[in-house]
Amino acid sequence: PTARPGVTPFLFFPVATFLLGIRPVTHLYLSDVTWDSAAAAWNAPAPPADLFILSYASADGMDTSKVTLEGTRTRSLVQDLLPSTRYTVSLITIQGDATSEPVTAPITTGESQQANPANARVRMTRGLLIAGVLRK
Repeated sequence: PTARPGVTPFLFFPVATFLLGIRPVTHLYLSDVTWDSAAAAWNAPAPPADLFILSYASADGMDTSKVTLEGTRTRSLVQDLLPSTRYTVSLITIQGDATSEPVTAPITTGESQQANPANARVRMTRGLLIAGVLRK
C-alpha cells in the first residue's frame, strides 16, 4: 500500500500483515552443540506468535521429536539427541489459525562422552597406549 498525506507509512504494516497472513520466524540459530543436545534460538516474529513447534529429525528419520512452545519463547534446548548424528531442526510459527512453513537448520552432534570422555588420561608406557578415566 502507498502512504497517504499525513499518515505515517509504518501504520500500514499491521494492516499488510493481517491481509498477507502471518510473519513467521525467518532464522533459526543453533549453538552449543554437544553429543546429545543443542541450543536453539530465534527472533520473535511481529506480530507475536501464539505457539511454536520445535522439532528435530535425524538424517535417517529414525530419531525424531517434537515439542510445542509458548509464543513468547525465543530459545529452547534441543535434548536427547544421539551422538555423531546429523539432524535437521525445524521451527514452525503458529498465529491464530495460520501455520507457517518451517524454518530449518542442520546440526551434527559430537562424539559420545563414553567414546571420548573429557576427563580421560592417556599415556604411553613401553610402546603400549594406556587410557583411563580420572577419578575425583
